[in-house]
Amino acid sequence: MSKISGYKYIRTVCCGTQYRHLNFSSISFQQDVYWTDGGGLRNSSLSTYGVKVCNCGEIFRIPEQIKLPIEICDTTNENTPQNASLDDMMRFLLKNEEANTDLVELVRRSMWRVRNDDFREAYIDKSNGEEVKFELDEYAKENIRKLIEFSLKSRYVNYFEIAELHRELGNFQEAREAASRIDANDASLRKVQLELIEKNIQQPTTYTP
Repeated sequence: MSKISGYKYIRTVCCGTQYRHLNFSSISFQQDVYWTDGGGLRNSSLSTYGVKVCNCGEIFRIPEQIKLPIEICDTTNENTPQNASLDDMMRFLLKNEEANTDLVELVRRSMWRVRNDDFREAYIDKSNGEEVKFELDEYAKENIRKLIEFSLKSRYVNYFEIAELHRELGNFQEAREAASRIDANDASLRKVQLELIEKNIQQPTTYTP
């Protein structure tokens, strides 16, 4: 269980807005069930990957902002940074479409997961017994293609994620090739992807490590 001990304060680089955010003295990442795309419940930190939106409309992440000592902060200001919405992320990418930065990569990864949230919630619910279809529009597909490009340039390539991205596009041969390169120490993760690929399943799904 995560433990909270008060607040920390930041000032955004973009416009100087002060925010406070929870200070975790310890964080638990334990889960019983995981999603293959790394996402979680709608607009959770798992899905949004810590991408926030400022009052001025700019996208940011807390670690890159100016940390403020509490002595100079307005502690009556209860502004807390909000997770970026899908519209926020789309506007950001429209302005930074060709940029090759860590923040662009994070926004693309976040948007991929957030766009899967509709399917994720329907998959969890299934209360009406209807089959849940997984569909991607062209914008989502192009975002996934761009994310694959970013991921392959990373210093430490996450082949589980790359297999997932290719699989969601329906590129099962490319997904199989990526899954085969998952580290031998992560044999259970390799098995998860290979079994989904063998069944031609495109959708993100849950698994137990």
